Amino acid sequence: MKVYVKKYVIATKEYPIMFDDGSGNQAEDFEDAELYGSEYDAKEQLDRFDDDCINKWCVVPVDVTYNF
Repeated sequence: MKVYVKKYVIATKEYPIMFDDGSGNQAEDFEDAELYGSEYDAKEQLDRFDDDCINKWCVVPVDVTYNF
């Protein structure tokens, strides 16, 4: 059985793509990225970023597949 879910991550707009790990740190690996259950939650977290770097980040939708 497969379940498909849409999640959201906070990622840099430029290459190399970095991900927010949910603790304010940058992560190179997607596996270390914080996955948010809604776009609203991800944008709310992004609004907490410092003003000098907030324009370097964006919210990106991600399709996640769970296999059982």
